[in-house]
Amino acid sequence: QQHAKVYNKFNGIDGAALRDSTALLADAGGKLCDETRRLPLLDITSFEVSQVIVHHILDYVFYKEGGRSHPAGVSFGNTIFDEVEPETSTAVAAAARPVVTPSGTEVVLSDGLSDSEEDDHVIEVRRPASAEEGPPEPKRRRRTENEATLQNGQQLQASAGPGTSGLRLEADIDQLISLQRPGGGTSNSAQLLVSRGEDSSSKSQFRPTGMQMTVHLALVNGTYASFTAQQFVEFVQIHWRKFGFFPHPAVLRGLFGWDFGTRGLSILHFARVMELEKRERVRRSDMSNFSKKNTVPVPSEVTDFATLAGAVDVLSNVTRQLYQPAVNEALEAASTFLTELRVSEIPTSAAALAEITAWIDDRLELFRVFIADESWAQVSAIKAHFSASHESFVRVHQLILRQDIVSALKATKSGSSRNDRASRGAGTDKRVFIPQEIRKALPKQGNKQICLHFLSAQGCRGKNGNCIINSLCHFKPATLSDAVRGFIAENYGGLATDMQ
Repeated sequence: QQHAKVYNKFNGIDGAALRDSTALLADAGGKLCDETRRLPLLDITSFEVSQVIVHHILDYVFYKEGGRSHPAGVSFGNTIFDEVEPETSTAVAAAARPVVTPSGTEVVLSDGLSDSEEDDHVIEVRRPASAEEGPPEPKRRRRTENEATLQNGQQLQASAGPGTSGLRLEADIDQLISLQRPGGGTSNSAQLLVSRGEDSSSKSQFRPTGMQMTVHLALVNGTYASFTAQQFVEFVQIHWRKFGFFPHPAVLRGLFGWDFGTRGLSILHFARVMELEKRERVRRSDMSNFSKKNTVPVPSEVTDFATLAGAVDVLSNVTRQLYQPAVNEALEAASTFLTELRVSEIPTSAAALAEITAWIDDRLELFRVFIADESWAQVSAIKAHFSASHESFVRVHQLILRQDIVSALKATKSGSSRNDRASRGAGTDKRVFIPQEIRKALPKQGNKQICLHFLSAQGCRGKNGNCIINSLCHFKPATLSDAVRGFIAENYGGLATDMQ
């Protein structure tokens, strides 16, 4: 995986650590990153969005959080939001500032290049001194939101180019920012917004894989891109009423990595739930354990079209608030398509709904597939799959129709068999309880009792003189008790002619 390769080189895993983003991205086949650009980061200690330079972010994570020696003149504040002026620039500015004598003249020191001994003393130049220079104006580290938004928009427009390459650039930058030394830890909650890592001391925390992080950063919108994995899943769980589905920790893990299809997440996990149902399910679930030990629950089988359409609407609402427009457009297209499908002639049996559900899960899984392949144009084209004319749905539709025909044939055959049995007599399929005293009075041949159907006018369906029940047999008894005769007459339509 390219992300893992860059991550390992940045952090010095299995080799020397490398800070140069140009070399990192070039080696991984990625596009160059503009380190002069500012990115919005949320400081959760003050809930204020700050615009921080990418170069400072990478230096802070690499040198300070990584515990490496700082380059000359480079220093850092207590948090990633504190941008400190380089010491070298301050020293140069101080050296360049002229020395002013009490008489109001500037003092120029000898450069030591003259051969004359007279040049060893200080030369006063009668030049009016400029107004007293104050300390350099401190560098602003926060800008207004409108200015930041405008600058970021212009930079993204200039770098994105045609099509969806802007989405790829955003993913590259976010992935590079997310690099952090393993086990380095952070000193406060604000730094967690950049580290992407989690507290290793808690076994119930969510630790996404590199691919899950790559997919998440490519799909989530900018407002939530700064959240750590744990913060993201807990944010969605806290605001479950805003979205409407049951916020099981394992489902939220799957949502973070967009693990639809093969990895077990289904659109049915987003079926709408009411407050009472939510309470009952909370009692049966561990809602605070976000680790892999808390496995994904099996969703309930869909029994009606409304449940499936409702689940798509819920996920559409989730993507509208948390994800990029391309993701929400695909879910909106799915919702519109299901509305049209609902009034069509397509079968809506349980088997048919299961096939449609699996097809939707497969379409959503394509987001992860195309992002892994870096096929950004195809990511934006997924919404076109939700159409009755798309080849993937045509195959599903044909499968549903075949299943419906097979079910109809089975039902017809089953009905015909029932009619045939009914035509042979209403009592044929009637199960009769045989009292113990009648069983004892029945004639036996060896260890097998005689078949009552064989003695009756209905007859037994066995062939070649054998009964269909292995524990019974067919033979003509010498005598029958009155109790047996009466029981046969009452329950089996009387004795057979040759038995009277």
